[in-house]
Amino acid sequence: MSLKGAKPPIPIIRPPNLSGYLDQYMTADEKMVALGQRFEEIAQLIIQQTGGSMTVRGRTQEIPFQQVLAVGQAVRLAQPMPFPGKIVKILRHWPAGCNALVDVAVGVGNKRILPESGWVALNDATPVYDNLSIPAAQGEPLWVEMANGDAINAHTITVTITIEEVIT
Repeated sequence: MSLKGAKPPIPIIRPPNLSGYLDQYMTADEKMVALGQRFEEIAQLIIQQTGGSMTVRGRTQEIPFQQVLAVGQAVRLAQPMPFPGKIVKILRHWPAGCNALVDVAVGVGNKRILPESGWVALNDATPVYDNLSIPAAQGEPLWVEMANGDAINAHTITVTITIEEVIT
């Protein structure tokens, strides 16, 4: 029986037994890096063999933004995206006393994320937006704009953007 056009079976990949070597000469962190690299090699082999694609979750990192805003001060803080990935969570914190006088907006590149337009100003609140999946290219700026509209008091505002690396 002939199976024209059928793909050959995917070979079974068995890594060499390195447990003795790893235990003797590597720290736990070095072992994790070595295993991660081996996993990436195996994933690439599977992609090549199947002609398909595969997305793998990588590192997760929190990018903190914090600023003491003087009376009437407005700032834009930015950090470059350290690797290709996505924004998965945004936490914003207004301490008590802000009285909805401190505006905050969050974005990536040229796109405003929270809110999509305008500003949000709260008091004694820490809203968390999780389960996000907003793509961000490596080097693209993650940014936070803050403006203190309080004519009497300075305020410290904190925003934390959680990002996840995407390996394709």
